[in-house]
Amino acid sequence: MAVVQPGSVSEPQAIVAACAVADVAVVPRGGGASYSGGYTINTPASITLDMSQLNRILNPGALGLPSPQSGSDSYSFECVESGDI
Repeated sequence: MAVVQPGSVSEPQAIVAACAVADVAVVPRGGGASYSGGYTINTPASITLDMSQLNRILNPGALGLPSPQSGSDSYSFECVESGDI
């Protein structure tokens, strides 16, 4: 087992492709407190793909999102109740 932490957007695709060829299981992990153990790997031929460093949306238009407010490079989201939308 190994932990792999990509540093760019292109790296996860290459990592997953290499693991597929080598028959290595990939468990993606975005962060969290690990209380549930849902990312626990049960096979020796496996990696945890730690995505925590990829924490910004560089091209919001590709996702249909508006640009962040002027002077900011981050988004804020508001939680609403299910009937409010």
